Amino acid sequence: MDKHDLGKKVYKQVSLNGKTIKKWVAEYIAFEFDEDGNIISDISHASEYADKAYEYDEKGNRTDLPCCFENNDDSENSGDSEYSKAVFESKNHFLFGESLQTEKIGNQSISHDRNEILWIANNGIQIYRFYFGSAGLESFQKEFDEDNNLIYIKDDNREYFFDYDEHKLLHLKKIESDGEWEKWFEYDGEKLENSKDSDGEKCLYRYDSKGCLVYQKIWHNDDDDDMWIDDYDDTSVSETEYEYDSNGKLLHRITTHYDSNDDYDSGNSSSVYEIWFEYDASGKKTISRDSAGNITKWDSFGNVVFERHHFYGEYQNEYTSDGKLIHSIHKSLDQKENCYDLDDGYDYEEKRWDLSGNLIYCRWSDREEISEYDTKNKLIHYLSKSSDENYNYEVWYEYKDGILIHKKCSDGEEYKYDSQGELTYYRDSDLKTYWNECDSKGNPIHFKSDDVEEWYEYELYDNGNIKKKICYRAI
Repeated sequence: MDKHDLGKKVYKQVSLNGKTIKKWVAEYIAFEFDEDGNIISDISHASEYADKAYEYDEKGNRTDLPCCFENNDDSENSGDSEYSKAVFESKNHFLFGESLQTEKIGNQSISHDRNEILWIANNGIQIYRFYFGSAGLESFQKEFDEDNNLIYIKDDNREYFFDYDEHKLLHLKKIESDGEWEKWFEYDGEKLENSKDSDGEKCLYRYDSKGCLVYQKIWHNDDDDDMWIDDYDDTSVSETEYEYDSNGKLLHRITTHYDSNDDYDSGNSSSVYEIWFEYDASGKKTISRDSAGNITKWDSFGNVVFERHHFYGEYQNEYTSDGKLIHSIHKSLDQKENCYDLDDGYDYEEKRWDLSGNLIYCRWSDREEISEYDTKNKLIHYLSKSSDENYNYEVWYEYKDGILIHKKCSDGEEYKYDSQGELTYYRDSDLKTYWNECDSKGNPIHFKSDDVEEWYEYELYDNGNIKKKICYRAI
């Protein structure tokens, strides 16, 4: 069956080469939506169109052709702009968890970087560690109770529920596709004293007369079949002791791990980890060193200026007088391309930012990237080239009233946009061309390529959401 036989043949008034004419076209319902905008039927459900050649997003727009590209989505070829934003926002992502950014979310203190969020109790104890990848905390769905306590967080795959006694967290529940997990907390006054989770892990906390945590003991559950553990002989044990100066600043932390409770009773430890901290006269942290040979140094703003870690490599950072990151070097210690945080195949990475936070320069062991911006911080030129100059790729950008209207690439690709930022023309690197026209709401109404031409009409619900997207394809 020919493609034009997919729908009924109709004589339709359409726009062609700037003129309104009548033309035979194939009509079919491309998509149907419910009143909330969710797809309930699409052309892939029609048996005669099971071999459809296109992919679509959740709004029913084609994603493999430029008529349905996301507006101005140039992150792949725009000087790594999306990645530079992530790097700039997470410039304090360094080892030991000592440089996490901390903010108040409701009544709770949340420390976070690009990979994790730490839930911190009022006395500074870490209650729980959330791993959320690179998503920003502001992107999560959150709910609060009448006392402004955070009671709910949701990301793409998990939900968290929190119960309180006033501001003290009593219960945490996590729900995800493979099951549920819970944790309970007990207090002595305002101080967290004990915790236990549904996997059987138990924590014990002790404090000095000033309220500083001086001792922590954890019974780890090493048997996934045990939901509750009353006899801890089959668990590993870790003990942590803390030492402070007269001002309550942490000077020394030592954690000793035992493979079993019997080993703990006999003092037969399997590993010991220590970390020491130094401070300046004003009480700001300046250096941390640990027993593994890792070291971190901070400036007076609390920014990491140097860090060396046996697994993550070495960082060197330079800041302006007001604390803005402008230069960063990251390299593997052994120069053998095995540094965890570096891109695969690289043992060196250097980046520079301008005073507006724009990433202007990147260099790796075999290539470099240069980005130029106008006075309004709009990217106007991007260059990527290899160190041996066998590879050279450039992109030029043109704007009008702050909106991208033209993008041209050295490989022949070209993009043109209208005054609303909608893509109207695209030429790929094989010089195949596409045209696209949208209505005032950004919905595609006309698409044309070298071998296909389509027109689109929409039926709407009373609330204005699209009910049907109808396609008319030229025969």
